[in-house]
Amino acid sequence: DDEEIVGLDPHAHEVDLGHYIYECVRLALPIRRVHAPGQCDPEVELSDEPASPNEDTDAPDPRWKALEALKDQRS
Repeated sequence: DDEEIVGLDPHAHEVDLGHYIYECVRLALPIRRVHAPGQCDPEVELSDEPASPNEDTDAPDPRWKALEALKDQRS
Protein backbone atom coordinates (compact mmCIF):
# COMPACT_ATOMS: atom_id res chain seq x y z
CA ASP A 1 0.00 0.00 0.00
CA ASP A 2 3.02 2.32 0.06
CA GLU A 3 2.74 4.68 -2.93
CA GLU A 4 6.47 5.40 -2.96
CA ILE A 5 7.39 1.80 -3.71
CA VAL A 6 7.12 0.86 -7.37
CA GLY A 7 7.63 -2.67 -8.57
CA LEU A 8 9.68 -3.07 -11.75
CA ASP A 9 9.66 -5.94 -14.20
CA PRO A 10 13.15 -7.48 -14.09
CA HIS A 11 12.88 -8.28 -17.81
CA ALA A 12 11.89 -4.75 -18.87
CA HIS A 13 14.40 -2.88 -21.02
CA GLU A 14 12.89 0.57 -20.43
CA VAL A 15 11.34 2.36 -17.48
CA ASP A 16 9.11 5.40 -18.03
CA LEU A 17 9.94 7.85 -15.26
CA GLY A 18 8.25 10.84 -16.90
CA HIS A 19 5.29 10.98 -14.53
CA TYR A 20 7.49 10.65 -11.44
CA ILE A 21 9.84 13.40 -12.65
CA TYR A 22 6.85 15.63 -13.44
CA GLU A 23 5.46 15.13 -9.92
CA CYS A 24 8.84 15.83 -8.36
CA VAL A 25 9.30 19.08 -10.31
CA ARG A 26 5.69 20.16 -9.80
CA LEU A 27 5.91 19.66 -6.05
CA ALA A 28 9.19 21.59 -5.91
CA LEU A 29 7.62 24.71 -7.47
CA PRO A 30 6.01 27.19 -5.08
CA ILE A 31 2.24 27.53 -5.22
CA ARG A 32 2.54 31.30 -5.44
CA ARG A 33 5.40 33.69 -6.09
CA VAL A 34 6.63 35.35 -2.92
CA HIS A 35 9.27 38.07 -2.94
CA ALA A 36 12.01 38.16 -0.37
CA PRO A 37 11.53 40.88 2.26
CA GLY A 38 12.40 44.26 0.74
CA GLN A 39 12.60 42.88 -2.80
CA CYS A 40 9.06 43.80 -3.93
CA ASP A 41 8.79 46.18 -6.90
CA PRO A 42 8.58 49.70 -5.37
CA GLU A 43 6.36 50.91 -8.24
CA VAL A 44 3.64 48.49 -7.18
CA GLU A 45 1.43 50.16 -4.62
CA LEU A 46 0.14 47.70 -2.06
CA SER A 47 -2.57 48.31 0.48
CA ASP A 48 -2.80 46.50 3.79
CA GLU A 49 -6.58 46.95 3.76
CA PRO A 50 -8.77 44.57 1.76
CA ALA A 51 -10.74 46.05 -1.09
CA SER A 52 -14.30 46.99 -0.27
CA PRO A 53 -16.78 44.60 -1.90
CA ASN A 54 -19.13 47.53 -2.69
CA GLU A 55 -16.43 49.64 -4.28
CA ASP A 56 -17.45 50.88 -7.75
CA THR A 57 -20.39 48.49 -7.97
CA ASP A 58 -22.93 51.33 -8.24
CA ALA A 59 -21.33 52.86 -11.34
CA PRO A 60 -22.22 50.92 -14.50
CA ASP A 61 -19.48 49.82 -16.82
CA PRO A 62 -19.33 52.30 -19.76
CA ARG A 63 -19.10 49.40 -22.21
CA TRP A 64 -22.68 48.44 -21.34
CA LYS A 65 -23.88 51.86 -22.55
CA ALA A 66 -22.41 51.17 -25.99
CA LEU A 67 -24.11 47.77 -26.06
CA GLU A 68 -27.42 49.29 -25.00
CA ALA A 69 -27.13 51.83 -27.84
CA LEU A 70 -26.68 48.96 -30.32
CA LYS A 71 -29.65 47.16 -28.82
CA ASP A 72 -31.80 50.30 -29.12
CA GLN A 73 -30.80 50.70 -32.79
CA ARG A 74 -32.02 47.17 -33.56
CA SER A 75 -35.39 47.81 -31.86
